[in-house]
Amino acid sequence: MPLRRFISLLATIVVGAACLVALPTAAQAAPNFKAPFGCNQRWTYSHHSQEVRRALDFIRSDGGTTNGAPAVASAAGTATRHYEGGGAGNYVVIDHGGGWKTYYFHLSGFSISNGQHVNQGQQIGTTGSTGASSGPHLHYEQLYNGVGQNIRINGVALAYPSSYGSYHLTSDNCGGTGNTNFTTWGSGINVRSDAKLSASIVTTLAGPTPVYVQCQKQGDTVNAEGTSNNWWSKLRDQNGFISNIYIDHPAAQLPGVPICGAGVQFQTWGSSVNVRSDAKTSASIVTTINGPTTVWVLCQKQGDTVTAEGVTNNWWSKLRDQNGYMTNIYIDHPDNKLPGVPNC
Repeated sequence: MPLRRFISLLATIVVGAACLVALPTAAQAAPNFKAPFGCNQRWTYSHHSQEVRRALDFIRSDGGTTNGAPAVASAAGTATRHYEGGGAGNYVVIDHGGGWKTYYFHLSGFSISNGQHVNQGQQIGTTGSTGASSGPHLHYEQLYNGVGQNIRINGVALAYPSSYGSYHLTSDNCGGTGNTNFTTWGSGINVRSDAKLSASIVTTLAGPTPVYVQCQKQGDTVNAEGTSNNWWSKLRDQNGFISNIYIDHPAAQLPGVPICGAGVQFQTWGSSVNVRSDAKTSASIVTTINGPTTVWVLCQKQGDTVTAEGVTNNWWSKLRDQNGYMTNIYIDHPDNKLPGVPNC
């Protein structure tokens, strides 16, 4: 074989081999998907043979109620709302960019507007049984360029069991409970002890930095980069406040982030649950919660030990709107002490 032809052929083989190696790279560049349900909740999952795409169905296995449980964004992206009467029912699609999308079927309702940007862990809807569904569950898919992929959470491939109960997943998707993941921009940005320009500097962010925002509140108006804003974010790891101007998000008030002092949102369960003036069973009754209710928990503390529904717990939550304490047994969460809630 002539040398020139041999070199040309060799070059073709090398280029072709490089292409073969490069092709899967884009598919591997997936977001770090997290569980599509709330922080610290434990759900079991299954896959049935009729699924066209590589979906998994999730139901709670931690004693909490599946129906009405928040469905949350597995990763950040642009969310759109949809409805299919004979199939998916109410469902949300999140476009994460780069060809990656996630799907959330059978929702009882939506928590986002159509086309809204959502952050990882932000609630997008409530789990239900709309469409062609045999009961409340969360149908979840990960697609790359329109093709269903084997589901990975935190980079780890999940199993595909044919029934519930064999495999369980505990969520570390905690963005929606007051520790929301954002990125800052700009350089030399001061983090202060309060939402005031005169407050002491806690630390300085040298450049763009991933941060966890616990809450936000209004403070001094800041004028910078052609923008005015009086909202400030409390950063978890830096333990201080930064003007929302330097959070890389177009909204002045960040979506999915609670107001500082407003509390953390949870769901109660049970009926005729008493809210008391203190964390004691002998304390006066402030009000009674007649059924499952959305509540804002300001803080929690240890008090009298309560045994109910086969559970014993001495932690009590201070409810913002009811202005009293309720045993954590009736907060729809598996932990005795609630995550993301400060001590009273």
